[in-house]
Amino acid sequence: MSYEKFPSPGEVIPGPLGTRRATLTPKGGNCCRQARKVTLRDPKEQEKEQEQEEQEQEREQKEEEQEEEQEEEQEEEQEEEQEEEEQEQEEMDGIQIQTKNIPVINSSGVQLNRLLSNTRSLLPACGLGEAVPWTPRRENIKANHSENSQQEV
Repeated sequence: MSYEKFPSPGEVIPGPLGTRRATLTPKGGNCCRQARKVTLRDPKEQEKEQEQEEQEQEREQKEEEQEEEQEEEQEEEQEEEQEEEEQEQEEMDGIQIQTKNIPVINSSGVQLNRLLSNTRSLLPACGLGEAVPWTPRRENIKANHSENSQQEV
């Protein structure tokens, strides 16, 4: 069984009356290429689908708005933190300036106590609350080293 091949649209077809261009439907009939399955939908189903699409769009909009709000809140928090850090830095600068203006220590030792109390109150604020180990002078280190080397022998 052989069947006729339909020409594609725009193809030149030789015929008894001359050549002509192929149209979408050969010989005025329905082409299998053009046959489309048309499904009729209930208007209720269409309304339901439209409502679902609208709800999805509303949800997406709400999610976007929430994300934008969260981003704005985060930006505001960061700005507040930066301002607080700047204020703390300014306060620290003021404290450092105050410590530079402490008068020379008298022989009475009164100024020494004030100096120690001021520095102790500043250490936790600067983040230096931990005790710094005491390091001896170079002369003492050399002397101790020579004593240790003699003891090992």
